[in-house]
Amino acid sequence: GETMAAIVTRGLLLLIPAAAALIPTISRGTSLQQSVVSSCRTAQLTQFRSSSPRLQLLGVGDEPLPVFKDALQKPRPPYDLAAASGRPSETVFGARAPANATELSTWAAHMREQGLTQMLALLSEEEAAARSPNGEASGYDEALASEGFELIARVDLQAPDAASVVLQMCEASKASRKSLCVHCADGNAATSLVLAQWLLRDYIGGDNYLEACEAVRGRYRHSGVPRQADSDLLEKLMTTGALSG
Repeated sequence: GETMAAIVTRGLLLLIPAAAALIPTISRGTSLQQSVVSSCRTAQLTQFRSSSPRLQLLGVGDEPLPVFKDALQKPRPPYDLAAASGRPSETVFGARAPANATELSTWAAHMREQGLTQMLALLSEEEAAARSPNGEASGYDEALASEGFELIARVDLQAPDAASVVLQMCEASKASRKSLCVHCADGNAATSLVLAQWLLRDYIGGDNYLEACEAVRGRYRHSGVPRQADSDLLEKLMTTGALSG
């Protein structure tokens, strides 16, 4: 029979090739480990994709991301009516003007229901005439008066001293504690500038035009109204008194 020495020798000869094959694997152990981990992750992602598609947010799925809604976001109000600030005592509001003469009566009724008693229209002669029952700019003012509003003013921000007039209207509203509706054709372009002017003078202070504009824009979540005021235009309005020139 085969001696013990021969058996051991033959066993060693069989183990040598196997050990030689392991050497490259051991030398690249890190790569092997990364490969295994990567394979596991791929398997897990595949499992997640099949059982819960929403978990693709955490992976590399090719499906579109779901849309998440802000639970605290206010819905957009009718006519974009919203206060200039979140102060409890705020009396200055911004809104979109009625689109035409037909809408004017419904628009006015909504403003009265919301407690607004004073009107500041930031409309040019042409814009006011387009919303007037008789087709004339003065007819718009008369229509608002007939709707029962106590104080009515119409200002074109291109006109000289426009900034002074609108600021006086805002200050009078605060002093009388009667709500003022500042409105323009789209509820944003001119209205946002006047709201920013009011916040800068009555709340923020100084000449930080950018901060005032950001304050107006930042009201979106709480008011539902997306407003954008241009800081350069605000500076021009407040330093020259008008947007013209």
